[in-house]
Amino acid sequence: MSQRNSWMVLLAAAGMLLSTAAQAQDYPTKPITLIVPWPAGGSTDINLPMIGMWVQLLRLPYNVLFPLIILFTIIGVYCSSNNVFDVHVMIAFGVIGYFMRKLGYEPAPLVLAFVLGPMLENNLRKSLILSQGDLWTFVQRPISAVCLALALVLLIAPLLPTLRKKRELVALDEGA
Repeated sequence: MSQRNSWMVLLAAAGMLLSTAAQAQDYPTKPITLIVPWPAGGSTDINLPMIGMWVQLLRLPYNVLFPLIILFTIIGVYCSSNNVFDVHVMIAFGVIGYFMRKLGYEPAPLVLAFVLGPMLENNLRKSLILSQGDLWTFVQRPISAVCLALALVLLIAPLLPTLRKKRELVALDEGA
């Protein structure tokens, strides 16, 4: 059976289920789940029978698939809030992401910062309120002092190789 015929059978079955449910008003009915290509809830079990179709989509050439991805993301962003500003924000972050990829930035630390940043800020504010603005609270306890020292070492460690290279260059220039 071809892909088009399977869609027609699926829609006919859904229509029959809907008409049967509409006629039976004497007893309570179960909720009806329709199989659609893009479910609103994002459920994966609805898309399970359509794996073959999704795999066939990957066979499209990149110059056809890429504009479709852009189109669907723009439609999705606009439909989520009915706001054109959100589309502009999405495009701006897409351009920023493109240049970050071209310049070799890793996306994982940025995503981690977006996820953990607000939690860190909120807890820092709470702890400063509890300590009445005293920063020594963070180094008075040994566990927090060790954690801050470790964080400081991890921030400084990537700079050490460049500092060593500069020292070697200065030492070579003075020795020559």
